Amino acid sequence: MVKGKCKNPTNRNQDHSPSSEHSTPTPPSHGQPNTTEELDADLKAYLMMMVEDIKKEFNKSLKEIQENTAKELQVLKEKQENTNKQVEVLKEKQETTSKQVMEMNKTILALKREVDTIKKTQSEATLEIETLGKKSGTIDASISNRIQEMEERISGAEDSIENISPPKKKKKKKKKKK
Repeated sequence: MVKGKCKNPTNRNQDHSPSSEHSTPTPPSHGQPNTTEELDADLKAYLMMMVEDIKKEFNKSLKEIQENTAKELQVLKEKQENTNKQVEVLKEKQETTSKQVMEMNKTILALKREVDTIKKTQSEATLEIETLGKKSGTIDASISNRIQEMEERISGAEDSIENISPPKKKKKKKKKKK
């Protein structure tokens, strides 16, 4: 038998097999290993290089995941800050609107009181006119004009109340009438 010509089954396709690994190949041995210990040492070294490459890739992937997660977290924090600002703006608008509604309600009440006062004055004036008319038999033109002005003021005040009143109050009035 010729020494060095026997095929070793572990070395058979070592140089010809396509490798999907991009790591550096094992250093070429200077001929056939003399013992299985030398072969085991070469395989161990190759395995250790593969493990190191896998560790590097794994750490690189973890680092990328951490960076991406940190970026996403920052974006979410910014969105939350914007949402909080929008909530504050909406709260301020709500407070302003509530104040405006309260002022409108005060104005409506004042207009209603004014209408009631005008109606009372009108009814008193009408009674006075009727009394004077019965006494004198004729109605003075200035009194008629005054009555007409009062009726116009009442009508205008009632129109203002209807225009200012929120729709909910109109519905309540309709329900009360039924």
